[in-house]
Amino acid sequence: MKEAKRHAKTAIFSLHAYESASGAYDAIIPLPYAATVPAAYTQNLTHAVIDAGVGFVLVHGPHHSRDIEKYKSRPIVYGLGSLTYSLGLHFRSYHLPIGWEYGTIAGTQFRNNRPLEIVLHPADHNQLTNNTPLPDITMPQIALKVESARILKHL
Repeated sequence: MKEAKRHAKTAIFSLHAYESASGAYDAIIPLPYAATVPAAYTQNLTHAVIDAGVGFVLVHGPHHSRDIEKYKSRPIVYGLGSLTYSLGLHFRSYHLPIGWEYGTIAGTQFRNNRPLEIVLHPADHNQLTNNTPLPDITMPQIALKVESARILKHL
């Protein structure tokens, strides 16, 4: 992390980690809250990289949204869900959990290695519409107001 900081104004750390603190799998229907809490090792590692000077941490892997933590004035995004997901609710006879149909698109600007703000755009990728034409389900769309409020409250 220190080497990355030497070569850039801001270092961003990305980690693929889908494990939960409880060990609950994120494909259980309905999705239990315990599946949305990141594993302890994820929290320990993300705190350590911020302690080493990273300005922003993004964890990816979970197909559902997880919390955003502010640690030493730096954001840790534990999961924004999927950007796009077009397999439909029933994939190979597998019933996908509610919660996978939404994701979040995030953007930020930095000043002095600190994000000025994080802008979140809740997205709907139409997972629940199995008969929707392919072009309509391969790109996420900004979620409706009611769903946007629910997604942002969860984060």
